[in-house]
Amino acid sequence: MTPLAFSGTPKPPEEEAKADAQFVAAPECGANLTGEFNARYQHPDRTITSNQTAALKPYRVLIVHGLLGDVGLSFAGFLDKFDKRQGLIGYLKDQKTAVRELGLECSVAAFKSASVDRSGTKIAEAIEASDRPVIVLSHSKGGLDTLDALLKLQKVGKLSKVAGWISIQGALYGSPDADVCDDSKFKSAMARVAITCLGGHYQAIKDLTIEHCEAYQAEHREEIDRVVKAVPTICFVSWKKTPDEAATQRDPDLLNDGAVPAHRGVLPGADYVAKANIGHAQTVIHVDADFDRVAFTQALLGMLGEKILSGR
Repeated sequence: MTPLAFSGTPKPPEEEAKADAQFVAAPECGANLTGEFNARYQHPDRTITSNQTAALKPYRVLIVHGLLGDVGLSFAGFLDKFDKRQGLIGYLKDQKTAVRELGLECSVAAFKSASVDRSGTKIAEAIEASDRPVIVLSHSKGGLDTLDALLKLQKVGKLSKVAGWISIQGALYGSPDADVCDDSKFKSAMARVAITCLGGHYQAIKDLTIEHCEAYQAEHREEIDRVVKAVPTICFVSWKKTPDEAATQRDPDLLNDGAVPAHRGVLPGADYVAKANIGHAQTVIHVDADFDRVAFTQALLGMLGEKILSGR
């Protein structure tokens, strides 16, 4: 079988590996699992084993949306009432399909886009209310919200309710897009009106600014280190195109997926997958026929299942 391409036509494995190698993680980050991910994604029979699926069975998969993802999920749910095969709006739809295909239980955290503190509280409450420990699958701002939820659970001695975490393109250290919006009076005013009309809160954008996220990381550094050691974690990061290497060295934010720079999505101590030629929406919405979001999700779940099995 011809391997699925991440964008455009299939690329030889050596070219793909060379593109992926553009990303260099900080020394304090965990293991680079990109090679393992590629092997799983490109070979359907190796995406996830029966043992790895069995390791995930005792847990519920909790999906955590990104900024205004609650709106996308609502619209998708409305359209699905008329045609469950509709692809017009399918935010996180393939993630739910991937989980169901494995015979795992799945739920979506219900919360509006708001401050990290408020969203994190809602996610922590959803985890506490679960009848079994959860595996969290988060996207974009949902990664930052999830991190806050885990810190809150750790503080009250309930972190054991989380069996693992997959952060997909998490804005853990902020997004330049949020800075651009918040620094402009016109853009921030327009965003404030738009996000309020959609039921969210503008603080969600302010909390995504680089200054705010870096300050948050610094303030909670020791607590975050304990979370990463206690909860098996995989951070998936990507970028849309490979810029000039010299330019990337001058400004690592250039290596981004269109919303989140790759180096801002990996927590110290966490293992990671870093992929070239994948956009921010491509992992969670049907925008590229060459990208298989079900296989993508199952590959990451298989890797997490292996970490749980080995106690890593």
